Amino acid sequence: NCRIRRAMELLAHPRYKIYEVASAVGYGDAKYFSNVFKTATGMTPREWRMVRPARPEQSDSPGQKH
Repeated sequence: NCRIRRAMELLAHPRYKIYEVASAVGYGDAKYFSNVFKTATGMTPREWRMVRPARPEQSDSPGQKH
Protein backbone atom coordinates (compact mmCIF):
# COMPACT_ATOMS: atom_id res chain seq x y z
CA ASN A 1 0.00 0.00 0.00
CA CYS A 2 1.52 3.32 -1.05
CA ARG A 3 -0.11 5.20 1.83
CA ILE A 4 1.56 2.91 4.37
CA ARG A 5 4.94 3.28 2.61
CA ARG A 6 4.58 7.07 2.69
CA ALA A 7 3.56 6.90 6.35
CA MET A 8 6.73 4.93 7.09
CA GLU A 9 8.80 7.65 5.43
CA LEU A 10 7.08 10.37 7.44
CA LEU A 11 7.29 8.43 10.70
CA ALA A 12 11.06 8.41 10.29
CA HIS A 13 10.90 12.15 11.04
CA PRO A 14 10.31 12.49 14.79
CA ARG A 15 9.01 16.04 14.41
CA TYR A 16 5.74 14.73 12.94
CA LYS A 17 3.05 13.56 15.32
CA ILE A 18 1.34 10.29 14.45
CA TYR A 19 -1.98 12.07 13.89
CA GLU A 20 -0.23 14.44 11.44
CA VAL A 21 1.19 11.48 9.52
CA ALA A 22 -2.23 9.81 9.50
CA SER A 23 -3.84 12.93 8.08
CA ALA A 24 -1.06 13.42 5.51
CA VAL A 25 -1.59 9.96 4.07
CA GLY A 26 -5.37 10.26 3.95
CA TYR A 27 -6.64 8.89 7.26
CA GLY A 28 -8.79 11.33 9.23
CA ASP A 29 -8.83 9.08 12.28
CA ALA A 30 -5.43 8.40 13.86
CA LYS A 31 -6.70 5.35 15.75
CA TYR A 32 -8.00 3.78 12.54
CA PHE A 33 -4.71 4.63 10.83
CA SER A 34 -2.82 2.89 13.66
CA ASN A 35 -4.95 -0.24 13.21
CA VAL A 36 -4.41 -0.27 9.43
CA PHE A 37 -0.68 0.35 9.90
CA LYS A 38 -0.41 -2.52 12.42
CA THR A 39 -2.28 -4.88 10.10
CA ALA A 40 0.08 -3.98 7.25
CA THR A 41 3.38 -3.98 9.18
CA GLY A 42 2.85 -6.01 12.34
CA MET A 43 3.70 -2.95 14.46
CA THR A 44 1.89 0.18 15.56
CA PRO A 45 3.24 3.46 14.18
CA ARG A 46 4.78 4.18 17.59
CA GLU A 47 6.48 0.76 17.76
CA TRP A 48 7.75 1.15 14.19
CA ARG A 49 9.14 4.58 14.99
CA MET A 50 10.96 3.22 18.06
CA VAL A 51 12.79 0.47 16.15
CA ARG A 52 13.69 2.57 13.10
CA PRO A 53 16.51 5.11 13.18
CA ALA A 54 15.39 8.70 12.84
CA ARG A 55 16.14 10.39 9.52
CA PRO A 56 18.02 13.67 9.50
CA GLU A 57 15.83 16.73 9.21
CA GLN A 58 14.83 17.39 5.61
CA SER A 59 12.34 19.65 3.91
CA ASP A 60 9.69 16.91 3.61
CA SER A 61 6.36 18.11 4.85
CA PRO A 62 3.61 15.65 5.80
CA GLY A 63 1.43 16.67 2.87
CA GLN A 64 4.19 16.66 0.26
CA LYS A 65 3.87 13.98 -2.43
CA HIS A 66 6.80 12.12 -4.01
